[in-house]
Amino acid sequence: MINEIRSEFKQSLDRLSWMDDETRQAAKDKADAVYDMIGYPEFILDQKKLDDYYNWYDVPDDSFFQNMLNFYNFSARVMADHLRKAPDKDQWYMTPPTVNAYYDPTKNNIAFPAGILQAPFYNQDYPKALNFGGIGTVMGHELTHGFDDEGREYDKEGNLRPWWQNSSLE
Repeated sequence: MINEIRSEFKQSLDRLSWMDDETRQAAKDKADAVYDMIGYPEFILDQKKLDDYYNWYDVPDDSFFQNMLNFYNFSARVMADHLRKAPDKDQWYMTPPTVNAYYDPTKNNIAFPAGILQAPFYNQDYPKALNFGGIGTVMGHELTHGFDDEGREYDKEGNLRPWWQNSSLE
């Protein structure tokens, strides 16, 4: 479904009279380079990787307050571990049950957690048109963030650099 939406998005670029050819081609290349993350991160299916990820995360049975402190410490440690490292395209910023989606311009990726891939947004038994009207709208919305006033500042690799020609910006 996301590939069909991406294809239609690229075709729509051809109908923009205000966009120059160089910017149009760069936009198509960027759309092709968007990395899709669907459902959940792969590591959660690997017991060893999952155990390693949560190895030092302690969940005491008798203290809600301590659980909250441990959670915040865990979250801070996960974020700190990513500092001064190249962006990991497979790093998710939402948990699988989250009913939301996002586009990350620094990685040029879009994520659709399992939580949003359910009714009313999507159901494998729905007619195709209904799924396109639900989750398809969300997918198109997230894809276009790569070309909005913030996303257009990042190239297809997620680097902060101008890639639009001035004639298309005017």
